[in-house]
Amino acid sequence: MKNASLLVSDKIVLVLVPRSKYLEANVDLVKQLLSKNDAGVFVTTNKPFSYFEELFSSKKINSENLFFIDCVSSLVKGSSTRDENALFVSPKNLTGISIAINEAINGITGSKFVFFDSVTTLLIYNNSSSMEKFVHFLINRFRINGVTSIFLSLEDDSNPSLISAISRFSDKVITL
Repeated sequence: MKNASLLVSDKIVLVLVPRSKYLEANVDLVKQLLSKNDAGVFVTTNKPFSYFEELFSSKKINSENLFFIDCVSSLVKGSSTRDENALFVSPKNLTGISIAINEAINGITGSKFVFFDSVTTLLIYNNSSSMEKFVHFLINRFRINGVTSIFLSLEDDSNPSLISAISRFSDKVITL
């Protein structure tokens, strides 16, 4: 995917993607991140982790070194639970999401990344001010710990205030 190679040297990147390229962007970016890092954390707020496991498998991407934080399935399951390679956290629980990301990152040795799809979806469950503070906290934690992070957002669903905040904190903003 064009512009994907730009991610190599940047630690914190906001990627704005049109709806028509959403799945392609997920696949291409995760594939690149896995090729450059030992392991990573995939935070999903749009689709259950099982969907992405199947998608990555169909694209011949080994997700063995990928830990999922699923903020979708807990809405159906009703509580935070754990799977072998996934943790289910409510999208309303920003503190729980932060703790889950931190624990997952701490469990990875070597180079690591966090792929966040899509941070703006959490605005359905949380107010804009809380989300800006949450993202600021996460980005600073990632930066201090040297964790590469990609924040994916659909460009037509973007909340201008949140996207502006993420842009200010990021090393680069890419529109695909």
